[in-house]
Amino acid sequence: MYVYEKIKLDEHLPIKILDLYYESSEENVEKHWHNSIEILVPILGKVEIWDNGHMIRSQNVDVYIINSKNIHGISFVSGYEVYKGYGIQINYDYIKSIFPLIDHYEFVQPDGEVSREIVRTIYRIVDIYDNDKEYGHIAIKGLTDILMYVLLKKLLVRKKYVLQENEINNNKIVKIVNYIDQHYKENLSIQVLADHFYVSQSYLSRYFKQNFGTTIKEYIDSVRLEKAINDILHTNLSMTDIAYNNGFANPKSFNRIFKRIYKMTPHEYRKLLK
Repeated sequence: MYVYEKIKLDEHLPIKILDLYYESSEENVEKHWHNSIEILVPILGKVEIWDNGHMIRSQNVDVYIINSKNIHGISFVSGYEVYKGYGIQINYDYIKSIFPLIDHYEFVQPDGEVSREIVRTIYRIVDIYDNDKEYGHIAIKGLTDILMYVLLKKLLVRKKYVLQENEINNNKIVKIVNYIDQHYKENLSIQVLADHFYVSQSYLSRYFKQNFGTTIKEYIDSVRLEKAINDILHTNLSMTDIAYNNGFANPKSFNRIFKRIYKMTPHEYRKLLK
């Protein structure tokens, strides 16, 4: 299974700064995942970045963003004396504090001026971190806010089942989504949700579809599948246990829904990615 990495932050900072230097393939970073967002800035040499099944050569990018919970690793490419680069891991709780709906969004890869802006900001962070131990943390916090502003303003995109842009501040839809996210393991139904929010089933179904672009059942299935995939990849639990632990009525239902979305069974998915 893939290892979960618990990010230990630098003191006083919402980020962890990585000075990446590899001289041989023995220093490869094995595939792992974490909640933090990671930004890589290659400088010298070449590595291959494995990100959720995609392989990226470092010489082809100025900066590369690894989204929260993506399985990723780094492989040293022989033929080059060394690889040198920087990495910034941005704390998940910090991101969620400034953008509470981050779980429903991700960042696309930057290019052009946006890419250069991110690189310049990271270089400034690293320079201050290396040269001002007394008060540097103050400036780094501000630069981290600027970095997040660029990411959120210019690179943020919705995942498959997400809120419409004009509904981000709609308190009711946020409450419904948060309730589903917190209670997906339970016997959720339109009736249960309607009763909880004191509305009719027809109103709730119509309201959710209008604001979310999908049905309540489809959204609940997507949340349960996302959680189930974590268990498939990162535990040795049986598919039966995974099904019941994540709110599916039974293993047959889990298998049917999974196959409809991913075009393969949960067993086939585990075999493919492990």
